[in-house]
Amino acid sequence: MSEPKGRGDRDPSLLKGRLLIIGMVILGVFLFITSLEGVKASFKLIFAEWQRGILAMVSAQTAPVTGLAIGILGTSLVQSSSAVVAATMVSMSGMVAAGLPLVSAIRFGVPIVLGANLGTTITNTIVVFGLRRGITDEEFRSTIPGVIVDDVYEVLTITIFFALEITMGLLSRIVLGDFYDRVLGFQGLFSAFERSIIDILIKEPIINPTTHLITRLLGQRIGGVLLFIIWFLLIVAALSLIEKGLDKVVEAGWEDKVTAAFQNPVRGSPSPGSSAAAP
Repeated sequence: MSEPKGRGDRDPSLLKGRLLIIGMVILGVFLFITSLEGVKASFKLIFAEWQRGILAMVSAQTAPVTGLAIGILGTSLVQSSSAVVAATMVSMSGMVAAGLPLVSAIRFGVPIVLGANLGTTITNTIVVFGLRRGITDEEFRSTIPGVIVDDVYEVLTITIFFALEITMGLLSRIVLGDFYDRVLGFQGLFSAFERSIIDILIKEPIINPTTHLITRLLGQRIGGVLLFIIWFLLIVAALSLIEKGLDKVVEAGWEDKVTAAFQNPVRGSPSPGSSAAAP
């Protein structure tokens, strides 16, 4: 006699496994948001200690080249452009909150993001040549063209946009225009809320006490650097946890439900869809 349809979904072990998967993804997202707030807080400390040097670096004519190099190096080291981009955004936000002019932060942050995307080409090359010993010559020759096409596309694209950024500040102007139109236009609405959900759940119970404890033990300069390293590594760990959770979602046979959710006209809206899918 065949098992009634849907009984497998009510199996206790299967239900427990799915709850663990959901918990893994939720924990990853929570750690990701927490680490972003931590990076922001730590960069406030770093900027306060090295304000003159950072201002000189960000305001110099070579700032775009420096930012591009930082993005490439960061992605090459941690093998995660997502972590570098996320850390860049909250770091610039922290420095702006500490007194860095918004224009300077964006002009320095945009090249870092471009460099992070360019750094993925180094990752591709490392992976391919790392697998060289484990594949045949025919497989290697069939793999190389795809890697080269991706690398050439990335290099050409970044070169064009980086040139436009250096000569015209095009990307920075676009970002600033979007910021003033979208954010400052709703400043009155945002000011009505004294504390956000992130302040209540993350910043006040976790970030502030941790920052106070570390700076009290190690001082503001060393403590700020140590906190930045810890929170940045936590970003990488959180992204890895989210990735593993999403992999298990596919392994559990939920890919059809996830696809249907993204195809729904309401739930499949680009904004929430991109926000959920990007990490």
